[in-house]
Amino acid sequence: MVGKIVGFGLTILALLPTIKSISPPSSVQKLRRYVNKIEKSLDGIKDILDESSPGLIRRIKTVNQGSLIMADLGELHRENFTQIRDTAKRKAAKRTKRQVKAVGALYVKDANRLIKHRHDGDLMKIHKRYILGERQQGEEEEAPAPQTPGFFIDTTGNR
Repeated sequence: MVGKIVGFGLTILALLPTIKSISPPSSVQKLRRYVNKIEKSLDGIKDILDESSPGLIRRIKTVNQGSLIMADLGELHRENFTQIRDTAKRKAAKRTKRQVKAVGALYVKDANRLIKHRHDGDLMKIHKRYILGERQQGEEEEAPAPQTPGFFIDTTGNR
């Protein structure tokens, strides 16, 4: 847009930035608004256009309707593609064949973490048992059998 700047008896032509940008609409709703504005503008100059080029308004409206239909189809295809991509991503996700209890982890990484902690705990028990000689509470030593043959005292109270 060119504007005039007048000052001190001089006239200078300057380029002024445009207020509205002419960029394509980025969504179906914006396209629909844009088409409605075009059709309102066309209704204002309908007589002039019919005189100069008969059928031009009809062709413009046809193009606008086609643009809206194509935009709607593009939106549907984009949504379908997103759903298909998400489904494929879930199917391609790596899974483990290790099993965890029903109350265990919900995700593979949590299950692997629980299995690793259990394995580390088992290694610690083995280390304590054989290297340090410690026994767990459930592993108490059995009482030695009586040395006297034929003599047995029942201390458990069971018959």
